[in-house]
Amino acid sequence: MPEKVFYSPELTNLDFCHNCKICVNVCPVKALKKTVLGIEVDRKSCAEYVLSSDECLRCTAICPQGIIKLVPFVIADDGQAKRVESV
Repeated sequence: MPEKVFYSPELTNLDFCHNCKICVNVCPVKALKKTVLGIEVDRKSCAEYVLSSDECLRCTAICPQGIIKLVPFVIADDGQAKRVESV
């Protein structure tokens, strides 16, 4: 089965994150979580939602700092999300 590309959030500059957790609260599948290291993304949950519905832009659209961008990933045969360098 060919790998399907999905777009998942990535914080571009953690120094500008104000830890407001708006992105965490808006995620429909709770794929974003606030940890001691910052905002972490559960790519598998994100992929399941995006691939079963449509692209989700909620976290990107709502970030007041504008530091979340969507980057391409695939779920590899081993179940791990792998970033795609070019689509």
